[in-house]
Amino acid sequence: FVLLLFFLLTLWYFLPVFRNFDQLLPGDWDELHITWTINKIAQNFPSWPSKLMTGNIFYPHPYSLAYSDPFITSGLIAKPFLKIFKEPVIAFNLNLILGQWLTLYFTYLFFSGISLLQPPQSASSSVSADCRGWIRWRVRSWRC
Repeated sequence: FVLLLFFLLTLWYFLPVFRNFDQLLPGDWDELHITWTINKIAQNFPSWPSKLMTGNIFYPHPYSLAYSDPFITSGLIAKPFLKIFKEPVIAFNLNLILGQWLTLYFTYLFFSGISLLQPPQSASSSVSADCRGWIRWRVRSWRC
C-alpha cells in the first residue's frame, strides 16, 4: 500500500514531466550537465576504469568527467533506459522519478524503524516520509 501511495504522489508531483517526458528537464540550472554526465557514464561503462571518466566537455583534457560529480550510480541505472529509449532526457527523468519514489519509501522505512510503530499506526511514518522526502525539492519553474 505504501509503495503505491508514494508512487502515486511521485506521479502527481512530477506530472509536468510526464506530459513532456522526452523534452522537459525539471529545475533551473544543472539538469543539462547532469543529463550529459549520466549519458557519458552510461556510454563509457564497459570500459571500466580506464575510460570511465573520459568526456569531451573540456577538450583537450581527456578525463573531464572527474572535474565534477561523476553520477556513476545514476549512469549505471540509466544504462538500460538509454538502451531502450535512446534518449538521455528520458533516462534522466526516469532516474529522477525512480530516485524520488525510492527516497520516499526508504524514508518511510527509516521512520517506521525509529518509532517502532505497528502497521495500524504507520500513518505517522508515512506522513513523516512525505514531509522529509519532498523538502529537498524546490522546483521554481518547469522549463522545456
